[in-house]
Amino acid sequence: MKLAERYAKQKAPGVPRIPRLKSPHLHTDPFYSGANQSYILKSVQELRAGKGQAHELIEDDGD
Repeated sequence: MKLAERYAKQKAPGVPRIPRLKSPHLHTDPFYSGANQSYILKSVQELRAGKGQAHELIEDDGD
C-alpha cells in the first residue's frame, strides 16, 4: 500500500473523516477524459517551462 493511501486511511483522534466524493459524472464528463487531461498536463508543463503568455481576462459572453 502506498504511503499516501495509508495516510488517507488513518483517522486523527477527534477529527471527523472527510468522505470521498463519488460522482457518476466523472466518467461521462469530457473534462476528465484522458485526452483532455493529457492536454492540460502538457499546458501546465509549458507554463512551468516559461512558454506561457500573459493576456487580459477573457470575458464570458453568457452563451
